[in-house]
Amino acid sequence: MLSGLNTRFKQSELGAGLSIILLVLALNLGFVFDYSDWDVLILGLIFLFILSYLLLKKREQLYYLLVFTVPLSVTFPIGEGNTLNGPSELICAFMSLYFLIAFLNGKRINKDLIRHPLSILLLLDLLWMLITALGSQMPEVSVKRWIIRAVYLCVYYFMFSEFFLKDTKNIPRLLVYYCLGLIVPISYYLYQHQQIGFAIQGSTAFSRPFYNDHTVYGAVLVFFLPFLYYFTFRHIQNFTYRLFYILLAGYILAASFFSYSRAAWLSLLCAFGVYLVFKWKIKTRTIVLGTIAVAIAGLVISGSLMESFSRNKVKSHGGDVGQHFKSMTNISTDASNVERINRWKCAWRMFQDKPLMGFGPGTYQFYYGQFQVSSDLNYHSTYAGDKGHAHSEYLNYLSETGLPGLIIFLLIIIMVGKTASRGIRQNYADKRRSNLAMVLYMGLITFYIHSFFNGFIESDKMAMPVFTSIAALVAIDIESRRAGISKA
Repeated sequence: MLSGLNTRFKQSELGAGLSIILLVLALNLGFVFDYSDWDVLILGLIFLFILSYLLLKKREQLYYLLVFTVPLSVTFPIGEGNTLNGPSELICAFMSLYFLIAFLNGKRINKDLIRHPLSILLLLDLLWMLITALGSQMPEVSVKRWIIRAVYLCVYYFMFSEFFLKDTKNIPRLLVYYCLGLIVPISYYLYQHQQIGFAIQGSTAFSRPFYNDHTVYGAVLVFFLPFLYYFTFRHIQNFTYRLFYILLAGYILAASFFSYSRAAWLSLLCAFGVYLVFKWKIKTRTIVLGTIAVAIAGLVISGSLMESFSRNKVKSHGGDVGQHFKSMTNISTDASNVERINRWKCAWRMFQDKPLMGFGPGTYQFYYGQFQVSSDLNYHSTYAGDKGHAHSEYLNYLSETGLPGLIIFLLIIIMVGKTASRGIRQNYADKRRSNLAMVLYMGLITFYIHSFFNGFIESDKMAMPVFTSIAALVAIDIESRRAGISKA
């Protein structure tokens, strides 16, 4: 199976990788069985030694190992009130430290990469996050959130971009390892789910301990479905390997259905719509004009739409899949939707209170409670304001980093679309590049649509595929430009 990916693992390298996973598992068990400090220290030193060996001698294999462990990682406590996903975040932190030391030691990032508009925007986003973190209402929380974003950007964007620029064939090889890592969480979820007859009620907690919520679990599954289609039917030629990946794609497709994530289903439909736009070669001007027309029409009929939504009494988790999907527009009696709207309103009020700088990265959960009004509350609500996210990546940016933060985020989305469109349209003659750019963008579309209803970018489960896919699109874009220059 692995030979079909042409990664050429040796037994010693596989042994090193498995040793890391077993060591972190031993560390996790230490919190359950109360290991002594010396036990933890010895295991930690062995872990760092093996990581160092892979990083210095077999870095390509470490990339594959990191991606494979992301869906397998579980949360464990570190210190007082802090958690970490291991082993993926441990590996990621170690690699980012190496990246920083190498950079300070004179290593230079590829010029084409650092000058790319997406690199500039991502760094600008990181800079504005730092500014708002330093001016945050809770600097210690915001700086931690900034460090996490910086680590993700170093590894999943810059290090992976350079890896892809060496050979863009590394893109599908790397991403498929996440899909292979998904087999265990999916199997665990489905095993738990079948015990209640695959009912909607009670299924939301089965994604733990691998995924903290069924919504991020569903979002990740649909993110990779476009890629798996490409990888299975356009990339793999060997019949045996193709059959294996057809089964893998079917497994993930079934799992995405049984995740019962309404936003995930909707985002996949939207991604298919984007596919049709490029398949039919619709011009950019037509797309822009069509989007504006739809927006205007939406404003015109917004009143009647809201009235229709308010009359919808279909509730989620009602036992029927059709009703579960229809409940997306129930804004009056569906507790999940009502609470989501409550969070959105709180985020908007927080933005109105601090429109320029926001409250600081990671602070929404600590402040939204005081911005609630009694008429918006339901049995999911709490005045303690201790239940997490704004349930919208866009509004979370607005409330935590102010209007400039949201504008930068929107510019990133626009530039991702522009880069993907260029990679697709300019490579029609090169089917490999064009198709790969297409499915990468479709995956990102599922994330951007899902971001209207939830926010997952701070979780490595979603940060890895998002930043890695952006890195892959940038690598394809740079490679295409170089090919164009060489032809000229």
